[in-house]
Amino acid sequence: MKFLKIILLLVIYVNFIITIDVDIDGEFEYLIEYRLEKQNTSWEKRGSLKFTEKDPKNYKPSIKVNNNNNLDVSKISLECELKGNYIIRFISKSNYFYSLVNPCELIDNNYNDLIKINSFTPLKNNSIISINYGIDNNYYNNDNNDDNSKVKFHTNIDIYEIHKSEGPIFEDNYETLNNKNKMENKEKKAPENQSFIQKYWWILTILMFVLMMGGGEEKEGGQQQSAQQ
Repeated sequence: MKFLKIILLLVIYVNFIITIDVDIDGEFEYLIEYRLEKQNTSWEKRGSLKFTEKDPKNYKPSIKVNNNNNLDVSKISLECELKGNYIIRFISKSNYFYSLVNPCELIDNNYNDLIKINSFTPLKNNSIISINYGIDNNYYNNDNNDDNSKVKFHTNIDIYEIHKSEGPIFEDNYETLNNKNKMENKEKKAPENQSFIQKYWWILTILMFVLMMGGGEEKEGGQQQSAQQ
């Protein structure tokens, strides 16, 4: 029994600290807050989402989810009966994101939830495009715990990388690109013409010399014939 408890604790610990393959630039943190729509509750602190470039334990990029132990199961159950929404937001010093989920789905899924992050790489505070929240279908479980004091969020994270790429060529830029290609082709042909002249200059010089000498002999012959007459 004691051995099973140790394994359970290790599994929970892995769910809170997640090592990822994505590059993280620097260290930054998002505060997690939530409210209940139909009950019109104020924003309450849910926990935090911390991004680390090099985790002190394994020197790899990691994301740590800290969930506060203030899960009010009775309020979430009431929100489910009222057919409202569990609204959540992620706030940093320079950014914030909102998302929501059906509280009935959280209850049915035994509070196994999922944070989805869409970001350009490398992952940094101003490269995150969106943070979405929902249930984690990989850990779906209908066996709810009757002891509400032991109910906790078990949060997992998915990272969706977006790589920057060159955009399409639009019509207004086509003419500029076409002119640029023509200029490049002319620059490539110019050296070929120069290299031909440089390579065969001596042949051209001989031809010119022969033509000049031939023209001079005809002129002298013509002068001699006129003198004899």
